[in-house]
Amino acid sequence: MKNIRLVILLIPVLVYGCKTNTNTLIVSMTKSKGYGLFIRHQGILPDLAIMGEDTTGIIYPKKYKTLSLRSFHVQKAQYLFYKYKDGKYPKSRFLDYCSINNIDTTRLSGSYVDEAILLGIDRTKDSSIVVFIDTDNDEDLSDESLLIYKKFDSPEQEVKAMDSLPITKVKIEYYDGTKIIERKIDLLINPYKGHLILSGLLEEAPYLAVSIPGYFSGTVEIKDKKYPIAVINDNLSLTYNRKNTRILLSLKPNELLQKTESDASVYEIGDIVNINGVDIKFKSITSNGDKLTIQILGENRDNIGLNISHMAPNFVWKDLSNNDFDLFSLRGKYVLLDFWGTWCVPCIEEIPNLKKAYKKFKGSDFEIVSIAIDRNFQNVKGYVEKNEMPWIHLFQTLSDTSKGAPGQVFKVKRFPTTILIDPNGKIIAKDLRGEELIKILGKYLN
Repeated sequence: MKNIRLVILLIPVLVYGCKTNTNTLIVSMTKSKGYGLFIRHQGILPDLAIMGEDTTGIIYPKKYKTLSLRSFHVQKAQYLFYKYKDGKYPKSRFLDYCSINNIDTTRLSGSYVDEAILLGIDRTKDSSIVVFIDTDNDEDLSDESLLIYKKFDSPEQEVKAMDSLPITKVKIEYYDGTKIIERKIDLLINPYKGHLILSGLLEEAPYLAVSIPGYFSGTVEIKDKKYPIAVINDNLSLTYNRKNTRILLSLKPNELLQKTESDASVYEIGDIVNINGVDIKFKSITSNGDKLTIQILGENRDNIGLNISHMAPNFVWKDLSNNDFDLFSLRGKYVLLDFWGTWCVPCIEEIPNLKKAYKKFKGSDFEIVSIAIDRNFQNVKGYVEKNEMPWIHLFQTLSDTSKGAPGQVFKVKRFPTTILIDPNGKIIAKDLRGEELIKILGKYLN
């Protein structure tokens, strides 16, 4: 898979939602370290020299002459606001950034805030990777302890190593909407690409990615039953908002939350979920993530959603022959939705298994629907024809974020993602690959 999970047991905290009125719950949440059962989202840091950034005044460790410098902005809107006010960043681009990321510009400071974290990466003679982090925020890497990461010979070894990366405490400045404060945050450094393929500027210097581990957990009470819930900010910032908040919710009372097999298991602010026959809406969250507001919409027996046991939502989209395809037209069959792309190495590696499954189970009771989320329609069409993939194929451009696009309907953010739907339209399995795909299909279709 393109994104890597850190799987940590998530124990629900005994904090319950408090009713403010008959239609609203405010759920108090407790902070936890790490990623819990969420998929880790990380950002790739380009070399400052390649990006043309000013590195004047930064102190280097004398031993490492080829150190590649990186910078990570914890409060990027604040950084861009200061640059815009200083005449070094276009106003239109700043406003576009704020609009896309739901930034409240009234909560930004006109003063300089030292919210950036400086890092350096290099290799030793034995090809080990060394990383320096400016933990005291003084732009001096010479007094910092170095982190040493072993060099691996295969992407698989790198992927495995990502599960045990250390977390470092780093001091920063942060504007909380009223004043500049000093904070210490957890930072996770990842120098391993795994199966990720890069091009352009990002390949001209050693790979380095960062993320901010941490999430909140609590409990929602619906009709006298308690359901564990957790939220995380996946936008590499400290501020929660409508756009960057991801929500995990147990649909069975008093059960541990299940690990996310894909982002299709995760809800967003604004989503409606059915719990115990009641529709609820995730309405809003506080900027620091400690309180989640839920709106009670009322009774509803039609349980539509994206988790296993939910009824799958519908979409209508064009196939590669420009004909309308309606997912609900396949009711009465087992349907495997396959989200992929020609740019995705794990997706390409999985195609022989899809061909094997289709050959073994094709007929009146089974169909595969592959949705290529890709850059070029003709490339996808040519690839499908050349590799003889004789099932239903749809195409969605990578830049298409329209509400009705299949990838948006099913919240697909990593590839490949597969979703198995039964003849009644219910989701019965997700992320089936290799022999597991054949085994599960055989359970239902033999």
